[in-house]
This record gives sequence, C-alpha cells and structure tokens, in this order.
Amino acid sequence: MLLDEVLTPEERLSRAQIEHADLLVAFMEDTDASLTLMEELDRFLANRPHVMRGRDPIDLWIKIENRQLGDRLAEYFGLTDLQTRLHPRFFSLEETSARRLWRQHPLDLFAEAQGQSDLHLCIYGFGALAEQIMTEAVHQSRFVPKRRLKITVLTDEPERTKERLTAWRPGLFACADIRVNHIPFHRVGISDADYGRLPRDATAHVICHKEPDLAAATALSLRRLLLKKPPHTDEAEPRRLNAPILVRFDRPTGIGQLLSGADEDSETSSAGWPDGVEIFGGYAEMLLGDMRDPLEPTVIDTAREAMARYIHLSYQAGVNEAAQAMGLTPDAALAQQRKGEASWRVLAPQFRDSCRQAADHLWAKARALDGRIVYAPKAGTPLILKPEEVETLTGLEHQRWVHERLLAGWSHSPKRVDAAKQHPNLVPYEDLPYREKSIDRALAERLDGALSTGHLALQRNHIVGVTGHRSVNGQSLDADKVTRDLRAALERVVSEALGQSVMLYSALAAGADSLAVEAAIELGIPYTAVLPLPFEVSRAYFEEEEGGIARFIRQTASASRVIELPLLFGDLAEVSPDSEGRSQARDQQFALAGGYIVRRCKTLLAVWDGQPARGLGGTGDVVSWARTGSVPQEYRLEGYYTPPAYPVDVKVIPPTTEQIGLVQADEETTAA
Repeated sequence: MLLDEVLTPEERLSRAQIEHADLLVAFMEDTDASLTLMEELDRFLANRPHVMRGRDPIDLWIKIENRQLGDRLAEYFGLTDLQTRLHPRFFSLEETSARRLWRQHPLDLFAEAQGQSDLHLCIYGFGALAEQIMTEAVHQSRFVPKRRLKITVLTDEPERTKERLTAWRPGLFACADIRVNHIPFHRVGISDADYGRLPRDATAHVICHKEPDLAAATALSLRRLLLKKPPHTDEAEPRRLNAPILVRFDRPTGIGQLLSGADEDSETSSAGWPDGVEIFGGYAEMLLGDMRDPLEPTVIDTAREAMARYIHLSYQAGVNEAAQAMGLTPDAALAQQRKGEASWRVLAPQFRDSCRQAADHLWAKARALDGRIVYAPKAGTPLILKPEEVETLTGLEHQRWVHERLLAGWSHSPKRVDAAKQHPNLVPYEDLPYREKSIDRALAERLDGALSTGHLALQRNHIVGVTGHRSVNGQSLDADKVTRDLRAALERVVSEALGQSVMLYSALAAGADSLAVEAAIELGIPYTAVLPLPFEVSRAYFEEEEGGIARFIRQTASASRVIELPLLFGDLAEVSPDSEGRSQARDQQFALAGGYIVRRCKTLLAVWDGQPARGLGGTGDVVSWARTGSVPQEYRLEGYYTPPAYPVDVKVIPPTTEQIGLVQADEETTAA
C-alpha cells in the first residue's frame, strides 16, 4: 500500500488500519526512525482506548543492527506503560541466521559424529554475526554436565576483537571458555605457514567474513589444510581433523551458489555438494515465515510464539504446583493460576524472550531423548517420559536457564532483584532448592504439550543401519531382488516401530548401501549419509562404476543429514587408492563407518552371503559386531551424546536367490 507523504502520522496509521493488526514488523535501517514509528504507534493506540480494551497488546517487531542496544531498549520499555498497547521486540537478521544455523547443524551432533565429549566452536572473523553465533551456540547446544563450551575466535585483529567481545556480550565469558587468537586472512585464504595456528580439536569451523570472496577463500583453503598437512610442517605438529566448515553468505548467489553446488534447475539444488563445506545465512529464507518449513526458524515464527506462551503458562503452573505442595490453599492456587494466564499480556519483553529461548531449546531436549521433532498438524500418540528422562530434562532446563541469565548479564545473589539482574538460583542443578527443581520439572513434563501447541511432536528414533556386499564371487548383486527385499524389510520395521521415527543410516557405498537408500527414498523414509571418506577422495572410487559419481551426489543431496567421519587413519593421500586400487587406511575408514552405524542402530539390514569378511570391516565383521555387541576399540567413536543402541536386531537378506538356504542355515545356527 502506498501512502502519500503529506499525510500526518495519524492519517497514515489510520489508513493502514493498524488498530486491527496482531503483528507489526518494521524493517527500517535507522534505529531513530524505528523508535519514532513506535512512538507514533503508541500515541495512535493511546487515543483509541476502545480499540485496545479486552485485547492483547500488538506485537511490534523492530529490526535493529545493534542487538545489544535492542536488549537494553526491550528491558527499558518493559518498565513503562507502553507494553499495555505494544509489545516491542527487537530482532536482528544475524540472530535469526544463528538460530537457523544451530537448528540445522547442532553442535552436539557434530561432536557425536567425531567421538567428542567437549564442544569446541571455532570462529573465523569477528563481528555482529560471530557474536550471535556464539550466543546461540550456548542457547541451543546440549552440554556434558559440568563441561563448558570452548570457543576459539581466529582474527587478524585480536586485541580489538577482545575489547569488542567484552563490551558486546560480557556474559559469554561466564558460559564458555573463550580464546582469541591471531591469524592472518589473505585474499587467497589461510596460508600453509599458519597451519599450526588452527585449533586441534575443533567440533566445527564457522566462517563469518562479510566479504563473499574472503569467506570463500578462507573456507576452501581451510578445507585443504584439514585434509592434508602441508609439506615442510613440523613432524611433531598433530594433524587437524576434518571437522565441518560452515560459511555465511547473505545471498546464495555467485560464489555462494558455487560453493553450495546449488542448481536452480535441479531437484536437489538445496542440499549442495558433499564436500564438507555448508553455507548458511540466506536472507530470503529468514523472511519467509514458516510457510516453507515449520521446523526452520524465521524472523516471524508463529510456532515458536505459540510454544513460548505455552511454556510461560507451564512455568506458572509449576509455581502453583510447588506452592500447593508447600500448603497453599486450592482457592489461592486457582487465583494464582488465573493471574499467570493473564500475565503474558504484561510480561516484560526480556522474559518473553526467555520463553522463546526455552522453545528453541526443545530441539536440544529432543536430542537428549534420542528423538527428533516432526511436523504434526494432528494430535498423535502422547509422549510418555520415564522418571529418569524427566530428571534429565529438568537438569537440562535449569542449565539452559542459567546460561540464558548469565548471557543477559545476571549474577548470583541471595536475594532476587530483577532491576539489578540478581538471582539466587544461578547455581548448579544439584544445589537448586527442591521447590525450584519442581518448577523446572513441570516444564519438562509438559514438553509434549508445548510442541503440540506449535503443531509439532517428538518421536523416538529407530535407526536402521545397512551393511552388505557390492558383489558376490565377482558377480554383481541381483539389484532388483535385493532392492525389493530391502524395501520389504524397511516396511516391516516401520509397521513394528509404531510412534517412532524410522531413519536409515547408510555409507552410500556401491551395492547394498546405495540400494537400501533407493528403497528408503521410494518409501519416504529419511536417511543419514555416513561418509567414511571425504568427497575429494570418494569420487576416485565411484569413478570405477558407470554413473557412480552422479548417483553418489544425488543420494547425498537427498539425505536428511550428511556425516563425514573424521580421518583417523590417514590424510587425503593415505586414504586414496594406490596404483593397484588399494589403501589400508581406506579400509580402516570403512570399518570406522561400520562401527559407527552398528553402535547407533537398533535394526541392521545385512545383505550378506553368510561368509566371513573378505576384507577389514567387511559385511561379515559388521554382522558379527552387531550380534555380539562388541565393536573393536579402534573403530569406536565414543562420545557422551549418543550411547550404544545394543542389542541390535540383525535381519539378513540373501544377495542372490541361490544363497537363501545358506543364509537361513546361518540364522538357525545363530539362534541355537
């Protein structure tokens, strides 16, 4: 709608029918202009008390570059009568970008794939985006109890970065161990001479340069250095592992489109190349609301808002239940509950944000339950939590709340004083009073209700692994038969795993692995690609098969998640085939993939001829590991985040019709 500039603010707002809005969004570049608009809106609504009578204040979302100023303004306006008509909410696109990043690529899942218990985030370049990525990593990650997030900031201005970080977000230092290290950034990327400056135990590398060419150069040179230690490097210098690289591009065009492998004419354009580099930060996706995908964070996120309100009411219910347990009368408890239900209308902006952050953390809690959140427009089977699971979620919620308060500048004090940002409950969970634990427990017990408010649900994971031959006795598999059998086996798992989220784990190797993926795609079953080798060397093996590389890229692009395992047994050169097509390090990496899948799956589909493995980590070995529940130590990726899923139900699928009898005999022997 175009409005004549000669109109007064009152006339413009009246013509825009602002009084009928539930949500207003201001994308002005100038903060003063945004605050002037807010003043005009408040005056306009104050002159129409009949319009606001009996309704909630209008949510006003204001884009602001200085996120810290937005936090302080929200706290200030929370003390005025402005919020009886307007609820101002200051946001930055950097904040939304960071929330999307950790929703799509959880830091603790990277650690799980690398066998780590500590989370170590490495940031390249510092600015508003880097600060938000660090903040959201604390908000959304799941930590080992009593272990702190490690953050290394690599910058060519270390002293200035330390000053800015201390001024912008001092609370980060209370939540994480932060180091700021110097590294020169060149237009051609990171120099070989600076290899020793790279962190040794990184969980993920996040590149935050604003300039697209510098971001791309840093990502590509870093990837090269992680895969192979440069020549003339000190022999005592440990090799860096190939942790994921995440690169910010505001618009995935040009260099960003090239790095992502996106092709507008391709059905798989959104997933990109399996090269260990992922891009994030596209502005268009942040502004689309939840129209495309209700599971992805956006600037205006209706599911998040609904869950935040439910969480607030759950907190009030927890307070009431704790009060009743301490002797409050039923009538007084009911009055307090009604007061809590109405309090969202006048809740201070910073406490509304607290509820929103609790909603974001539901994804971390789902991972703690070995589950995932799915879109559920209709109510399904209620989630039943075990007592020990409720206790785990209660501890996680308190840990989240402590981090949230510390990040906002709160400190511990025997007396609660909101104006001074002091609170007595900023203590470890085990030192929390029983009454306060019961409040957090009420939130944990209502997890299912919070999700359903946003038309979401949590489903337990049922991971199906696959192992199998590429050929038998020099003959290719009967692809049609094996695919039919794999599809039938997957259908049986889905029918038996009622209420669970079935997902396939496959290494995508030629033969049984890729056939299982095709069966999963036909059935609409999501799958995770567990890559034993980097794409840079995988292609050498897929080139042996006609159409192998195209299939590998297509299947990787369609995967729900791609996990590239760490190169534990050699660098890029050592896992590449020699003149005879062999590599012991390559075989060990595939054995690592077999061990990884076995320790995480509940059902293993084995396309197996019943014979012992013909090579290290072959099908026979993987079946044996699954049946005995014992993976050799060197092929275990042990971390805190995902305990082994033993016992594993092994379902053997004969690779050819002639071998059905042999496999049946093997199963009878195993059963006996």
